[in-house]
Amino acid sequence: FGVISVPVGMSFYVRNLIRFGTDIFWVYELPADSWQYTGNVPVINRFLWPVPSEMVDNLLNFRIGCGYNVWMQIIRTSVLGEWDMANVGKPVKLIAVLLMLLGAVLAFVAFCSFVKVFIVGGIRQINRKATSGKGADVLPIDAPCYLMFAIGYVVNMFCYLVFAYNYPQQCSMHFRYIEITLLFPAVALGFVLQESKCKWFNRLGILVLVCFAVCSAIMTGVWCML
Repeated sequence: FGVISVPVGMSFYVRNLIRFGTDIFWVYELPADSWQYTGNVPVINRFLWPVPSEMVDNLLNFRIGCGYNVWMQIIRTSVLGEWDMANVGKPVKLIAVLLMLLGAVLAFVAFCSFVKVFIVGGIRQINRKATSGKGADVLPIDAPCYLMFAIGYVVNMFCYLVFAYNYPQQCSMHFRYIEITLLFPAVALGFVLQESKCKWFNRLGILVLVCFAVCSAIMTGVWCML
């Protein structure tokens, strides 16, 4: 995997280094007077939670705001990209806000599933194997997969947050930089729904997924027509 992925992933940067003399770790920096600059916002509002009054006001007035908060930007850009929706009517904004809320719910449930399956489940399997000398039958995957998924998710999220902190611009928080992290919680959520014996949880999960898919299709259609 490394023999294939490392040369392919680094080819663009090596090309720029050879052809233009660009440093491999070079990042284009916007000026501090850019409208995207978020360095003047308190760190607690950038990386924990936005200003509560502003967030409530945005929801009541169908505005897609709080662009300085990393978690809001993850949810917003994951479903809307960089579309600011300044010139669309309230019905479209209502669908957009609903899509963001559904995405936030799915993200939260998927993250909890990830912790349960790959963090708690991985620790449980290691303990069982250490005490019994045999592999624990927690999930239908090999033991190294626990470690691979856990490290993959944590490393990607950590690098993303460091990048957003070092380059305080709204564009630095775009979801495109951590799209790979969709894989880990999605797999965990799939295992949870598959193994769950709670019918109402499964039905509710499927309902949320269907509503999210429908809203996504509507937003895609609206975007194509505008």
